Amino acid sequence: MLLGEGAIERKIFELYLLKYGSSLEKNNIDYAIVDGKIFFPIVLSILKKIGIKTMTLFDLDIETQSVHKYLNDSIRELSTETIFFNSRIEDYLEISGMKLDKYRGETILINEFYLESNPKLFELLSNIDYKIKNANNKLTTEKVKELIHN
Repeated sequence: MLLGEGAIERKIFELYLLKYGSSLEKNNIDYAIVDGKIFFPIVLSILKKIGIKTMTLFDLDIETQSVHKYLNDSIRELSTETIFFNSRIEDYLEISGMKLDKYRGETILINEFYLESNPKLFELLSNIDYKIKNANNKLTTEKVKELIHN
């Protein structure tokens, strides 16, 4: 399961589907948006408890604040794989600062960068694909160990 926080992550996952859709279908993977970082720990805890592997995409926000540090540590601990950004994802993709409202403006820019082959966006999509494969390999390794011990 791919998990993200909000509108930007949703658009990134949609673009991932355009590029790597067969990987998701082949590996029986879906994505969800939790609509707020504060919801990650409960969603990840439930998914972990029922045995669903996760790849979580998020930014660290202000790690010097205790609430963000707690949430970031929880996300890293509960996720099978993570991709995180020290600054905001929008800053990494160099799409912040548009005068439109945050979500509409930045998702428009992601579309433009996708069409123009933004190397950072393609690097992020490739990293997501790598993390999915890595999580899938962890699942296979765990199953083999389980079979050996039984």
